[in-house]
Amino acid sequence: LIAKIVKLQDDLRTNDRTAQDKAAELLKSDGMADDALEARIKEFRAQRKTIDDQLLQAQEELRKVVTVRQEVELFRQGIIR
Repeated sequence: LIAKIVKLQDDLRTNDRTAQDKAAELLKSDGMADDALEARIKEFRAQRKTIDDQLLQAQEELRKVVTVRQEVELFRQGIIR
């Protein structure tokens, strides 16, 4: 479970960087209509939410199988929130 969480955290960071890069490219293209820009930002948010939901689910699964002390350590390490 910990490996799955770390991978999802990495996926989330990668997704955010990619979305930010694509957003910068969108801003450079003057010909794109506001409606198209809005659709793209909604896509970015939906992709992030999908990964974030998976991450939250994995973190909850992990919480169910660790002790309170282990949970505090995992929180300290940034594995769970």
